[in-house]
Amino acid sequence: MVKKIVIPCVTNGGVLPVEFQVGVPAKGNQPIEFQSKWLSSTNRGSVPPDVLKALMDLYEVAEESNLDFSELCESAFKEVRGEE
Repeated sequence: MVKKIVIPCVTNGGVLPVEFQVGVPAKGNQPIEFQSKWLSSTNRGSVPPDVLKALMDLYEVAEESNLDFSELCESAFKEVRGEE
């Protein structure tokens, strides 16, 4: 299942909230690798490295615990934003 998360991305003008779709990444890829590359190639900005690491950590936890990665991401991002 694909979920949408909003990530504050770094731009030339500051910080821009960008919506990403999170599903199950292909083995060996960052969870939002292609969307992140698109964001940087259009010169709109970049995803902060700590967010990319957090997504990879969540993916590893989901894999080890047999959890749905997109559900785990959605829950984690809501908790960080204080929505849960």
